[in-house]
Parts: sequence; C-alpha cells; structure tokens
Amino acid sequence: MSKKKEKDDDLVLAGISGASYETIQKYGSAAKQHYLAYSGVDNETGKNLVKGLKQIAEEKVNPDYAFQNMHQQAGFSAEVKDVARTNAEKIINRDRTRKIRTDDLGSVNDPLYDTVSIDADGNIIDGSGAQMKFLGASQKDPSGIGDASRALDKLQSKKFEKYLEADAKIDVPSDQYEKIIFEANTKIVRLAKQLKKQQETGNTEQIEKIKSQIDKLEKIRKNLRKSTVSSDEALFARLHPGLSTAMDVAKISHKAGVQTAEVAALIGSSISIVKSLASVCKREIEAEETV
Repeated sequence: MSKKKEKDDDLVLAGISGASYETIQKYGSAAKQHYLAYSGVDNETGKNLVKGLKQIAEEKVNPDYAFQNMHQQAGFSAEVKDVARTNAEKIINRDRTRKIRTDDLGSVNDPLYDTVSIDADGNIIDGSGAQMKFLGASQKDPSGIGDASRALDKLQSKKFEKYLEADAKIDVPSDQYEKIIFEANTKIVRLAKQLKKQQETGNTEQIEKIKSQIDKLEKIRKNLRKSTVSSDEALFARLHPGLSTAMDVAKISHKAGVQTAEVAALIGSSISIVKSLASVCKREIEAEETV
C-alpha cells in the first residue's frame, strides 16, 4: 500500500472516529435514561427516582384484586417508561429540556399533575403539567375492545373534572388515543343532534345540560395526548421490567448503529468527492471520469 493511500485511509478513519464518538456519547446518554428508569438509581448525579420499574414490579398484589392491582401498577410503570423514552429522544435531538415525574421532584401524589417539563436550569416550564391516565381495562373484556369507551366515560366523570379545570394535558395509552378521540367525536355528534331538538322545543334546562356535556368532551379531546407507551407495553414493563428495559436499549443501540454507518458513508464519500475535484483541478483526471 502506498503512503498516499495510507494517508487517505487514516484521514477517513479519523473523521469517522470523531463523528462516531459524538454519536456514542449521545446515544449512550439516551440509553442511560432507560437504565435509570429500571433501577431508579443515578450513580452519576446522585439523584434517584422515588421508584424505578424494578421496585414497582416488586410491589405486592392482593389476590382478591389482582387484576386491578396489576393494572394500577402498570400505570405507574407507564409513567416511568414514558419519561425515559421522552428524555432519551430529547437527548438524541439535542433538546435540553426534560420531562420528570412530580413524585421525583418531591411532590409525591401531586393532586393535579403526574409529570412536568423542566428547562436546562431545572425550572418547571409553565403549562407543561400533565396527567397520565391508563384507564378502561376490564377483566370481563380481555380483548380490550371496550377499553377506549370505558376510559372516556371515566374522563367525563366528576372525579376527573379538576384536571380539566386546571387545563392539564392528559396522556393516554398510544393504542387507545385514536379510539378515544373517535368515541369523543361520536358522542359530540350525537349530543349536537339532541341539542338541536331541545333548541327547537325551547327546553332551557336541557339545552344548558347538553352544552355542558359537549364542552367537556371538546376539552377532553383538546387536552388528550398520545403517550409513548401502549397498554400492552405498560403491563409488560410491570411484569418483566428487565426485559422491557433491554428492548428499549436495543432500539437505541440500533439507531446509534444506523447513524454511525450513515456518518461513515457520508465522511468517506465526502472525502472521495473532494479528492476527485482536486484531481480535476490539477488536470490529473478528466471531469467525466470523476462523475
């Protein structure tokens, strides 16, 4: 191999190595979010979670209420996992804001919010408060066909009015989001027809009642957000926290590998193009050959 060829190869490898280091650092920090979510322990900063996926999976289940207990705990697992996934993506996209559970900010069992977003200085961002509601699962409906309808009924109940009054965002399972929106739209259309009939008869009491129901549904629809976690993923994280974590880390590792390969190809081809153009300028090769 000629010295010129060795020099060119070293130049390409040096460029790839530098770019790969940045990618490894970025994706490594993203993967760390999932390890933190699993263990609940951050040895680097000394700031630990109130509970990680491992601790949630170790919580007791009352045999008489196994289904309810398991799904309630799966909801907590969903919160932890959603925060990890969201922050991992923020790190990859170089977004310095972070999502955090209010429990981990010292506000355990916050009456309004499960999560908030903080800026790079740790300040809570106004209007970022959100509730996570993994509702609707029923032991009598193992297929989950009616989950979205039941979830919407609960969101309309008096118990959840405080979240609407606070204009809190409501994060729901990714697999339920479109179904809940559909249910809400269907109810709004039906209520609009009822409202028209009552307006024709002049029944003031019923008119106000129906308007109130429509307003509530429209606000639910507006504030609803799709979580990064599905119902099945939440339950899986509760039952198999280690494997659930490993799967998320594997996805990040795959992304890192793809990006590193793309960077390597880009650097290699860019250096090749520059070298070819230089050769054309020096009349060492013809332009057609370069193309």
